[in-house]
Amino acid sequence: KLLGGDCDAAIECLVANSECATKCQCQVNFYDTNNADSGGNCEPLENLKVDTIELKTRSETYVVISWKAPQAVNAVEEYRVLVQETSSEESVGKQLEANVTGLIPGDLYTITVISVDSNSRPAVQTTSPAPVQQATMPAVPGPIDLANSDLTASDGSITIKWKQTGTVTSYTITISELVINSATVNAPSYVISNNAALRNGHRYTLTVKAHSNSLESAEYTEEFRTVITKPNPPILQSCTEIVSTSVDLMWQEPLYPNGDVQYYLIDTTGPAAPPQINTSTNVATYKVDPLLEATYYCFNVRTVNDGAEDIQVSVNSNQLCCTTKAASSSEPTSVTTNVLSSRNISVSWNYPDNPKGDIFGYRLRLRVNDICQVEIIFYCTDCPNAQYFSYKDCAEEKQRQTIILNKNEINTTISYVVEQLLPYTKYDVWIAAHNAANDGMRHESEVDTISEVPQKPLNVAASVVSSSEITVTWNQPIPRPGVTTYHVKAYEVVNGVEKFVKISNVSGYSIQTVVFSQLEAYWNYTFTVVATTDKGDSEQSDMSPINRTNQAAPGKVLNFDVVKPNNDEHRKLKVIWSIPELRNRNGLIEEYTVEHNTTGTTVSSTVDATMDNLEILFNITPEEYYDIKVYAVNTENTIGAEVGEVYYAKPGPPNVPTIPALVEETSSPPSTQTTIEVKFSLGWFLNTDNGIRTDGGIVICPKSSCDNYGDTSQMKEPSHFATLETWKKSKAKGFTQAYRVTNRTWISDHVNSAGRRKRSSQVVELTIGEDSGCDKLEDDVYCNGPLPADIRIMVIAFVCTSGGCTESQQFGPYKTQPEPEALPIAIIAGVVSAVVVFLIIIIIIVVIKKRPRKNQPTKLEENEIDNFTNLNPHGLETPSVERKNIRKKRPIKLKDFEERVAELHKDSNLKFAHEYEELKTLTDPKTLKNVSNSLAETEENKLKNRYVNILPYDHTIVKLLPLEDDDEQASTFINANYIPKIDMDSSIVTQCDVHAARLP
Repeated sequence: KLLGGDCDAAIECLVANSECATKCQCQVNFYDTNNADSGGNCEPLENLKVDTIELKTRSETYVVISWKAPQAVNAVEEYRVLVQETSSEESVGKQLEANVTGLIPGDLYTITVISVDSNSRPAVQTTSPAPVQQATMPAVPGPIDLANSDLTASDGSITIKWKQTGTVTSYTITISELVINSATVNAPSYVISNNAALRNGHRYTLTVKAHSNSLESAEYTEEFRTVITKPNPPILQSCTEIVSTSVDLMWQEPLYPNGDVQYYLIDTTGPAAPPQINTSTNVATYKVDPLLEATYYCFNVRTVNDGAEDIQVSVNSNQLCCTTKAASSSEPTSVTTNVLSSRNISVSWNYPDNPKGDIFGYRLRLRVNDICQVEIIFYCTDCPNAQYFSYKDCAEEKQRQTIILNKNEINTTISYVVEQLLPYTKYDVWIAAHNAANDGMRHESEVDTISEVPQKPLNVAASVVSSSEITVTWNQPIPRPGVTTYHVKAYEVVNGVEKFVKISNVSGYSIQTVVFSQLEAYWNYTFTVVATTDKGDSEQSDMSPINRTNQAAPGKVLNFDVVKPNNDEHRKLKVIWSIPELRNRNGLIEEYTVEHNTTGTTVSSTVDATMDNLEILFNITPEEYYDIKVYAVNTENTIGAEVGEVYYAKPGPPNVPTIPALVEETSSPPSTQTTIEVKFSLGWFLNTDNGIRTDGGIVICPKSSCDNYGDTSQMKEPSHFATLETWKKSKAKGFTQAYRVTNRTWISDHVNSAGRRKRSSQVVELTIGEDSGCDKLEDDVYCNGPLPADIRIMVIAFVCTSGGCTESQQFGPYKTQPEPEALPIAIIAGVVSAVVVFLIIIIIIVVIKKRPRKNQPTKLEENEIDNFTNLNPHGLETPSVERKNIRKKRPIKLKDFEERVAELHKDSNLKFAHEYEELKTLTDPKTLKNVSNSLAETEENKLKNRYVNILPYDHTIVKLLPLEDDDEQASTFINANYIPKIDMDSSIVTQCDVHAARLP
């Protein structure tokens, strides 16, 4: 027997490697190739093992692994991932990858991927390949553990500790100024001992990486500072620039300030010594004044750092004493400085006010950061008691010069242009007069030279760092031209042609290197540099030699898309893509991997990179989701960036049913003035070939506005019918546009009411216009409201999925019944006039009957009146249906009379016309027995009728007394009738008179 068949002994089971257990089943360690359905075979369970377990990505707390499905993938019910170290086992269903979370940073884990077979035997069977080991990334170390670190450097030793997370086997560290080359330690701490370079209150930078299982963490960097202690004092070196009232003190800052020097305190002893001086800033020279001339003074200086108040001031420095000069000249007067260019300034001055003797020279100095850069001596050779004086500040390599003056020039304004200065530099300008004693009091001022256009950068070179980085260096000629910015341009080189691709701007004259990142891999580049200041740009440098970046993972494929093969095919998908463009290949593409789950599980397919444009077809089910991914693999077996899409197989519009939408189509279906009856096939709306039905119903439109409806080539979106005009909105526009008759539940209601009957043959009857009360609904509520009378409409059925709608052909035109014809205004006026005349005649008759009669009527007249009085109004025939439907008694209360008349006047007296038509129908002589109006139609009497179609009856006509000279028949006629009353004499009603019938 086959697998799954009933059995009593193993011999009955015909399939190899099967056994009997009331039913034939596979033996242990074998699986049923047909998942327990009849007709399968028993194959070794190991065929279900997954293959090629690989790491996709990892972090400090998780690893993502993937694997290839076995060939017998359909026999695997699920995959489970077992982590040996945590004893956790989790199912991933039929996915071909797993994200293993909750791990410890830096640990090594043993991971097993288990294939589960639960259909072949009553008990679940599992199989798995050898486990793999994968480690998490070591956690980034840090921060520095200041509480447990010893950062007091007084003895030349410190211990620095940092936080550790997870498992770490070693650390590599550097410490700026102290540990230049990387040091390796096994614990999260480092000791520096017997290091004379260690200073208290100094800032250092720690850089540390964690290592575990041949992996290293990201780099952690943190600045730390050793403990601030009491500073050492400075070392006083000399008294300089000694004049009669001031001395310049110079000192060397302490070797161990043990913190950041804030300022210095200067104490002076001697006659009239100034109070303690606070330098305010960290300087190494200071002018002490005012002092007395030719007086001996001693000085001490103390350091102040940023430590606590009780430790921030040092002890006194060594003492330095000196004597001020006697008879020093006062400062030169009217000193002015002007900047002429980036390299030149002009200085002018006049003779001092108090020379203290003969002046035979001046000393002009320009200093930068307390260092002499220019020293010029102006010496008068023919001045009285002239004595030569030498340079005393600038070294030989600086700019030194002697200018000879005569005694006439020495006493006038002296102007001088100092050349060969540095651009964009602040100079301290000192100028002092020189007499027989010494240099006098100096005048101090500052001047800033302006910037200039930089020179052309030189020696541009590039070095490849990686597949995406290149370092560019250059040399900028001195001097610094000002605030300098470098514009470094990168050019790609394709077929020997350079093309600009990106620019990097670097600020700072001394920063003459930049790293270009995010470059294309395996691509040629060259570089240029332009320096710029506020004065302009330098000449562009020469191009650097061409450099090519290293290879890297291939870039994303181009033109990736998942589409339907054609518009009418909703059960297939096509994956298309193109080879990455040359710049993004990052090397040589060898093949592509396509991952997909069109079979129910994720599998991979390999496609050779033999063409630039590729595609694959897969069978699918509409309204399902499919995960599709494509990536390139280069010749170095480096996996490229994947491109993916979760593709939703959209339903299409329903296929056009083979059955017609309308049943028993006729050109004249039953109708009234407001309704039309039609019949539809329910089966036409139930087509689900291309997706689940989401909407359907009936649309109608006037014949003149139906061009866009029906079986057209233009498919409509579901939103079109969901937002179509309602009856109420269409009515407001005079029923000139298409509107939807049925609501969204109309089809479902009929499907539910059909029960178990064969729905495809079910007939749905619809009376278009049958709903009342639609005027009371909201404007956007669909309602099958009344149609206007005498309208011609087309009827269209539609059915939709979420992917589109299908429409039936147009049915019609169908027409509602017309309203009764409206009467001419003249007739309406005639009816009104007749009513008025009728009332007047009644009044006249009443008046006549109440007054004494002079003449008695003739016998003929009496008989005529008697005949009128005895006429039975109920003896009239009712030969037509329309006449039977006319309500003859319509009493109106007096209080309602005015309102009733106003109602009849509406719509251009239309209701008056209706009343006249009904009255005309009831009083037509052609439909009444023994009634005629032949007297009014004679030739002599026709002109006496105001209206040709409102004539008096012969049997109730009012006869006038004949005139003596007239024809009796002609002179006795008037268009007037007696009207019988029940409780009074007869009244007379007549038309408004015409000239031919006017009474005398």
